[in-house]
Amino acid sequence: MTAIRTFCNADLPGLLEVWIRHWSAVGPPPSVSVPMIEQSILARTFFDATQLLVAVDEENRPHAWAHFLSADEAFTSELGPYHVEDPAAPHDAVLAAICFDGDGGLAMCDDLLREVQSAASRKGFTRLLTGPLRDKTCGYAGLSPIGHGIGVPSHDARTSSLLSRQGFTPTTTAKALTAATSTYRPPVGRESLMLRRSTRTDSFAIYPRTARQASAMSHLDLEQHQLIDHRSGTVLAEVVLWISDPESQVMNVDKAILDLSSSFRTGGMDSTDVDLSHESYLIASIVSGLPNRRIFEVETSVNQDDAKRIEQLTNLKFTIAQQGQRWEKPLNQSTEQASA
Repeated sequence: MTAIRTFCNADLPGLLEVWIRHWSAVGPPPSVSVPMIEQSILARTFFDATQLLVAVDEENRPHAWAHFLSADEAFTSELGPYHVEDPAAPHDAVLAAICFDGDGGLAMCDDLLREVQSAASRKGFTRLLTGPLRDKTCGYAGLSPIGHGIGVPSHDARTSSLLSRQGFTPTTTAKALTAATSTYRPPVGRESLMLRRSTRTDSFAIYPRTARQASAMSHLDLEQHQLIDHRSGTVLAEVVLWISDPESQVMNVDKAILDLSSSFRTGGMDSTDVDLSHESYLIASIVSGLPNRRIFEVETSVNQDDAKRIEQLTNLKFTIAQQGQRWEKPLNQSTEQASA
């Protein structure tokens, strides 16, 4: 007989085992430890044990678990401090993690996901988004194998099948792109030579805009990098780099995440009407200097339909490492009744 209950502190070693078994079934075993899970998820100021559900067997051993939390702050912060909430807009939860082992977890995962939907509905959420996407608020950023977040990876067929069975619909498709820095040689052209003579790069530490983001990303050091015109002092391009805080050891210290989600002052990820030449030069300059800091891999993620951005990164010698999808499902009273 199995049971689904909320998290308790004694579950932590079991959560780690399930995490490793789940991801080992679809790829290389992730480099994760109990302290990593604790620091990145459980130690957050916003962590709510009632939002982490654990499926256990008759001996109280975890075989599956799922963690959902509010996604609204992520969307609000991207829209700016003067954004007025639409009362009719969905109140979103994000299912940041659901994992299950092959021993008993496969038999428990459907009941677990139904209970997640019911619990989220009881807390007032009206839509459930599955899979972190360019995560800044859940705490999973940089945790292997989440990285920057591309939703549910396409190679995780068991989770995709589970979501499909439960009536979730795939929406945004994202791609993860990576570049190895140790052998990196930036592309050279006339424009890059001109920019080399007429601009300078600058970097400085930045801090998250909200308390929620500050807590979720406390295991990372955030650096704003800018390309500045020598004569006018105009900022021509800017991007953000996420680097592991070596004291926290959640993300490997030899990796970095290139955050492009705020690179356009107009907001959003669509690069259709934006000239990316200055930004390309800035990214190439950053990546070229990372081996001196003992950072040997850079990762980023973009929407699949942003062809211009993908072309830009491909020209900068980034390669597509994997693809994933964000899934969603509306939650309502009938959902809760069906899950009961």
